[in-house]
Amino acid sequence: MREHPIRTMFDQIAAEPDGDFVAELRRRVLVELSEASPVEEPRIARGTDHRFVFTARQRRTPTASCDLPDAQRRRRLAAVLLAAAIVSVVAVGLVSRKAPSHRIVPSTKTGPTMTGFSSHVLADFKTPDGYSFHFEGTVILPPAIESDENNIPVDQSDILFSPSISGTLTNTTGTAAPLARVSVQLFLRADAINCIANSGPCEPAIIRELINGRTPSSVASGAPVALVDSGDISRSRVRRGDVPAIMSQARDGTLVTGMAVVVAGGTEDQIATEILDPDGKTVLSCSREPSDCMDVSRSVLDTSGNPSAVSAPAGAASADNVPPPFPPGEIPPGTYSVDRYVLTTYGNWRVYSLSRRSLIMARDDTALPGFGIIDQPLSLTSTTDDAIAQICAKNSVAFGQPTQTTLFGTTAVSVEGEVIGQCVTPILYPLAPTANSHVTIRIVAAEVNGSMLTVFAYAPTDQWPTFSKELDATIASLRIL
Repeated sequence: MREHPIRTMFDQIAAEPDGDFVAELRRRVLVELSEASPVEEPRIARGTDHRFVFTARQRRTPTASCDLPDAQRRRRLAAVLLAAAIVSVVAVGLVSRKAPSHRIVPSTKTGPTMTGFSSHVLADFKTPDGYSFHFEGTVILPPAIESDENNIPVDQSDILFSPSISGTLTNTTGTAAPLARVSVQLFLRADAINCIANSGPCEPAIIRELINGRTPSSVASGAPVALVDSGDISRSRVRRGDVPAIMSQARDGTLVTGMAVVVAGGTEDQIATEILDPDGKTVLSCSREPSDCMDVSRSVLDTSGNPSAVSAPAGAASADNVPPPFPPGEIPPGTYSVDRYVLTTYGNWRVYSLSRRSLIMARDDTALPGFGIIDQPLSLTSTTDDAIAQICAKNSVAFGQPTQTTLFGTTAVSVEGEVIGQCVTPILYPLAPTANSHVTIRIVAAEVNGSMLTVFAYAPTDQWPTFSKELDATIASLRIL
């Protein structure tokens, strides 16, 4: 008797699928879902792996099946599996229907046809150690996906980005040339997103390392090297209320303010960087990392929509002799202005996020120690308890008794303690104790001129006695111009 096709399908589902194929299918379906509707955004279910489960905003409460008889449970399970099989076939059909050359292009229209950002990039490089290269490629950022997985606070969401980068790098030196690194970075609107988690906890851009120092190579003169990104996902945590605007900008392509291509010759530190506008036109060339070539507001990319700093509460007065803003790259100890705020630092820092609502600094790529200021309207955060809970979830820190202190010249509440669970801070770095490391955090919150201002800082517990003295001095230096 011939096997029924449905039986054959279930046998295939039961078999172990090819991992690479499944991963690619999931990425393609993610894009399909993100383009499905300009109104009802695809969203990932809380507490689940974003690669597997997608739900719409309007969720249905499932009917409990624990008390059903065995026969009914088996019938229900069969129905669910059949529906899953049909959805899989439809998803594969959606993918296979597209021509292999399909690319998402920048949209000049509005409405359902808005499909993300795309740019064709041409750039020439000469590394400090004397090697020349030519880059040609296509950079695509499809519409984003909203996620509320991983125990995100109820007033926040993660935005997931899955860029597509392809192209070639050609050695134009005239002789064989070493090639240590190639990376492409996408910068997003600083008034919307500034802190992005790629492989690190908080970075200023979506970063894709196409060639890294772990696999250095020698490239023959005139030989093109094919470059394809890994298809990984980057994410940024934002306020839930900001999600609609960000998703709309991601759909119409206006979320990307510029790009950077980095090429290194013999070693990873022999860097040549080209920073480009969204149309692929070079606006700046330098021999450092892109974030070290620009000011923290990235004004070379956009001077109209990207505020340079945290927004001070209404009513703050201006003053003469304003201290300088933060310089690019590593920030030495000194006094700096952040919009209408002023603060003094006593150690080397690097700014990872700077927007109307936040300033986030860290010592280095490990994000330890870290320091941040969050500015929120009272309509969102009305009490100091709310402000503290937004930094670390309840019971994730063994706080001592709250104490009274001063923040921006106003009476404030301060709590301090050792992290005992998982505290996911606003810079996306999950603070959690390990066998060899413990972290201490302090949070200070106060209502200042109609805003809730929260300062938080953390460091390894064994460094806390020294770091806390530096922190005391920095908090004491905070003032409004």
